[in-house]
Amino acid sequence: MKKLLLPVALLLVMFCLNAQAKSKPLSPEKLSNYQPIPVQDGMVLSVAVQDDATFRIPLEENPTTGYQWDVKCEGNPECLKVVGASFYPPQAQLPPPEKKSKHHHDKDDSPRLAGAPGLKLFTLKAEHSGTAILRFRHARNWEHGAEKEFTVIVFITED
Repeated sequence: MKKLLLPVALLLVMFCLNAQAKSKPLSPEKLSNYQPIPVQDGMVLSVAVQDDATFRIPLEENPTTGYQWDVKCEGNPECLKVVGASFYPPQAQLPPPEKKSKHHHDKDDSPRLAGAPGLKLFTLKAEHSGTAILRFRHARNWEHGAEKEFTVIVFITED
């Protein structure tokens, strides 16, 4: 039994190191520009933040198809809190600026693109140092399984 324990432990360590090496690092600065992350099924991303920091994960979403993103926090969930998730519908290309008439109102009259994807923003807050694992699923809530899944490993350090 002891002879089997050492090889199994070595395989587990090698697997963890390999998974960490294959993750693609994200910077909080890159996430703040609200460009959707190009998601590939099964990908692993990582981000390092300081405790008490708030950051966002932007994802393309089109709820008119029934597919929506959801997230679960695993690993050390008490060190990271999902503060909110908001969907922002797309806007059409705005026409070139024109001179405003004196009767112009400052409301948003820009047309919406029916059926086009918008932006889903997950807002997260690092509560204290540790490592949390976020599992994102892109799925229809009435179907089993997901169309896409990916993982974000969040490393939270002290100030």
